[in-house]
Amino acid sequence: MTNKAGRRGFTKATPHVGFAIAKPKPKSALGDNLQSTVAPVSLYVNNVSGNDANDGMTKATAKKTIHAAIATLPPVLRHPVAIILVDTGYAYTIKDLQRVDFAQALLGDGETRSARYYTLGHLAFVMQESARITIGRETTTGERIVIDATNFTGFGDGPTFAFLVSDSRVIFHGISFKGFTTAATKIIDSDVEFLDCEHTGNLLGFSAEQGSLVTLNGGVVALSGENIGGILASSSLRVSKTTLKVLPGGTPGAFFVGERSSNLNFQDHNVTLANDLESGVTAGHVVALARTSSTITCEPTWISNGKCVLQTNSTLVRSVGLSPFRGGLDKDASSNDAPTL
Repeated sequence: MTNKAGRRGFTKATPHVGFAIAKPKPKSALGDNLQSTVAPVSLYVNNVSGNDANDGMTKATAKKTIHAAIATLPPVLRHPVAIILVDTGYAYTIKDLQRVDFAQALLGDGETRSARYYTLGHLAFVMQESARITIGRETTTGERIVIDATNFTGFGDGPTFAFLVSDSRVIFHGISFKGFTTAATKIIDSDVEFLDCEHTGNLLGFSAEQGSLVTLNGGVVALSGENIGGILASSSLRVSKTTLKVLPGGTPGAFFVGERSSNLNFQDHNVTLANDLESGVTAGHVVALARTSSTITCEPTWISNGKCVLQTNSTLVRSVGLSPFRGGLDKDASSNDAPTL
């Protein structure tokens, strides 16, 4: 494997500390004293009738919280893992949860800590062979599972995310993230796909950094006043067949922002052929913003009603004769429009 994404998780132990410094600790929750998975694993979470004392291996013995299900996994994953969120008809709300219901990630040297994060699921594993983690609904289609942070005030000593993904490979499937006042998902040095997921009314849908690769495959990004869909720093984003919506309640920020040598790639979103791919998006709405030596690439299959903004030595790559943003292009003198595809 010659590229960074191909080696994801192979060279590091949780959290970003080599085996020589801190050997991963075995877990016994799956029935054995395991340091790594020995077969594919499926764990169930039921936010109504589940119990964290259960083993989570079947619907009848589902865990109550996402954190408890993830905590049963050994530190090294060599096989696919599925965390199945049972559709109980009730949202997975977090406003009434206590500290014990969250994983806490402390980033720093142990003496001068730089950050404390709270999250329903801290996904930081050594990933080997065919390992990946899938979290979401049990069926391929149907209603999305709602994770709702509306009216959650936090604990005052660190931000709260639905998920914190670090140095891992993760697929979120059929989840609706709502009401987060920080990023709903924080992604560090990871490969993450949002498959048929919805980001609605979050101050920030997701943030990605340190060479992460984020894919939006279908789903919805819906913004209201000053919301941002996603921000990437030194990372890459692929957007395909994703519906963009502007909700009532003020002018949103940009749908997608790439900065510090990030790459944003857009495809399969031709509003001239399928107007249901956008709702309320007009020429004044920023769909894509690139700054500080970042690049936006639009495949011939991408046309949006919104606009594109380039700042500080950034570039738009598009097909000759095709204007991918009906709202136009705003760029400063250092940035370039490059019709080369």
